[in-house]
Amino acid sequence: MKLDWEKQVEEYNMVWERRYQTPDVTESWVENEWAHGRKQYLTFLIKVKDDELIKNVKEIQTELSKYACVETFPPEYFHITIKGVGFLVPQKTEKDEITTDEIPRIIKEARTRLNKYSPFEMKLEHLNHFFSAIVVQAHDGGVVRHIHKNFGEIPGFIKSRYYQGYLPHLSIAQYKSAKEYTEFIKHLEQERNTKVGHIKVDRIQLIIAHLPVEGRFPKLETVEEFLL
Repeated sequence: MKLDWEKQVEEYNMVWERRYQTPDVTESWVENEWAHGRKQYLTFLIKVKDDELIKNVKEIQTELSKYACVETFPPEYFHITIKGVGFLVPQKTEKDEITTDEIPRIIKEARTRLNKYSPFEMKLEHLNHFFSAIVVQAHDGGVVRHIHKNFGEIPGFIKSRYYQGYLPHLSIAQYKSAKEYTEFIKHLEQERNTKVGHIKVDRIQLIIAHLPVEGRFPKLETVEEFLL
């Protein structure tokens, strides 16, 4: 696998150029065109637990939360998504669904594919706007994208449109309205080059995201952990 840090930066910058587009407001995690009322989503991710990094993110969030359009995520939700598997259901009726009985196979397949990877570093720096979320870019030269694509070849996983354009990121807030959005983007422009910290990725989690019916944030339940 050949790393390409410069290409990744160029792709983040392309996303940044779309920052003045109207944001996707998160009104409900369950009642939308993605979930269609389903409440459990199986996905692979990297949990962010470093205390110093979390402290830095919370300081950024304090400034973001001054704007009416923004709602910040709690530290227990901090993560970098690698690949969604599908909605967890008792019986499959749609292509983007997975049953509990399939989880052991998924774990076995994932472990086999992750055996080729070693621990790697990620630089968390530069704020960006990703449609429905405010994020910190997660620079790794392309390792997570490689894993994302590898996982996408496992039978039964949902197919992604983002094999070539997938960019890892740490979501730190979501949009709850479009109020004060232009002013907020101007703030992001001023803080764009913020450096948050580094993390060493030596493990990946398979989790169930319990989507909130009444609350505002999913709860993450670890199903399996894979050491690199």
